[in-house]
Formats: sequence, structure tokens, C-alpha cells
Amino acid sequence: MNSANHAVAKAKPHVVSLFEGVIASKSVSGQTLIYRNWLALSLLETTMITAFKTYLVNHTRHDFSDKDLEGLLVWKCLAPPALQKLVRLPGNLWTRLGSIARLKYDLMFSKAEPRVSDEELSKAEAAVEELLKRLFKLDLDA
Repeated sequence: MNSANHAVAKAKPHVVSLFEGVIASKSVSGQTLIYRNWLALSLLETTMITAFKTYLVNHTRHDFSDKDLEGLLVWKCLAPPALQKLVRLPGNLWTRLGSIARLKYDLMFSKAEPRVSDEELSKAEAAVEELLKRLFKLDLDA
């Protein structure tokens, strides 16, 4: 963990699981497992949803119920419009994050083998890292 991330983690311990999710994804993708990219994508998608939950709970002035959070955080293929209103992100980042959710959803609920290309995984990783940087000032490239 670099010093900037260490400072963020010390001030906001609720972000530790977020960069650990990305680190775990990178670790899994480096294994010799047949479905390593699928497993790594699953970790990234979980990290993405957890990042939004963490942001909503700890960085907004709203008192969300569990049911409210569920409504905001269950994605099929796109981010719910209510979430997009609460969290300001560039449109292209929402599109890239939606691609992660769509890919995971399609592979989870289709007869296709859960295969994720290196390019798809790389794009998902970049999108999640940008999300963490924008929401929490975490820099996983450093």
C-alpha cells in the first residue's frame, strides 16, 4: 500500500476492503486457473458495488435503509438512475461500469461458459480503479 492510500485508509478504514478487492482480483487473474478471469471479474464487480455502498453510507448525508441500498445497488445491466443521481460520475465511467455489470449478468444467467477475455478484464479493472480514485482518492497505480 502506498503512502497516499495508507493515509486514506487510516482516515477512512471502511475503504480498505475496496483496494483489497482490486488486489485480490489481480492475484486471482495471475493464477493458472481456467476461469481465473471470470473469478477476477466477479471480485471486481463485488468491489464496484461495495464501493458504491461504502460511498452512500459513509460519504453522503442520507440515512439509507437496507431496502433503499438494495434498490440502489442491484444492477442488472445498468446502474439504477437513482444511483446515478446520487453519485456524480462522468457518463463514460457509468458506461464502463455498466459493461462490468452487463458482462457479469450475461455470463451468470446464460448457458455460455463464464469466460472473460484478458481485454475485458483489463477494461473492468481500469474502470473500478477509476471509480475508487474518484470516490475515495485511492490510487492503485501508485
